[in-house]
Amino acid sequence: MKITNFNRENLNSIRSEFEKELKVIGNKFGISFNVNTIRFTEKSMHCKLEGNISDNGSNESFLAIEFKEKCHKYGLKSEDLYKTFSSNDKSFKIIGLKVRNRKYPIIAVNILNGKSYKFSIHQIKDRI
Repeated sequence: MKITNFNRENLNSIRSEFEKELKVIGNKFGISFNVNTIRFTEKSMHCKLEGNISDNGSNESFLAIEFKEKCHKYGLKSEDLYKTFSSNDKSFKIIGLKVRNRKYPIIAVNILNGKSYKFSIHQIKDRI
């Protein structure tokens, strides 16, 4: 299938194929790959690709490793990683910590659609 313009539909197909191939490569080298947000115009696209190797062999994401290592500074426990909570009648799962974001360092995904969202520490503490 040759595409002439990028759009949301064909980028979803491309992402799916890309992730399948990255999984094969990741298994070969012991790396976990994650394709982050894809930005596009009509004729070009770019995305951020993250690759992680965990010392314990679990291939956790960088955000998850950061959460486990630094959550105590925010008054959270490492067990809070992957906990679910509700916000605005939607369910979210904590997937990591981004310490460079001072205002909204907690990263969570919407359980229904898989989109990532940022939350402040007090928003999380009130809900988990």
